Amino acid sequence: LDNVLACMEEIFFTPADFVDHVLGSTELCYESTRNSLTTKAVRICAALYEDEHVHSHVTQWAITIVHDMLRTEVTNLSLEKHGLHFKATSATAEQLESAFMHQLA
Repeated sequence: LDNVLACMEEIFFTPADFVDHVLGSTELCYESTRNSLTTKAVRICAALYEDEHVHSHVTQWAITIVHDMLRTEVTNLSLEKHGLHFKATSATAEQLESAFMHQLA
């Protein structure tokens, strides 16, 4: 491992660069490594989360991901095709509190 890390440092190739390169490659020679990274993603994230130096960064990243996912879901649900669309300029508080919120829940 020391030799691998020394080689990576020598060519200014970070672990993040390695992950990006492997996951972004479509070459068959990286398939095994790509599969290993993807199947062990939860384990990798858990290890980073448990490290005291990285914990806050991983927590903030996770919160941002969840926030973005929820925003996308609400945006998608508010499309006319889902029947939850309304004109914000003309909607009354009663309309929002009645059917719309119950449908959304």
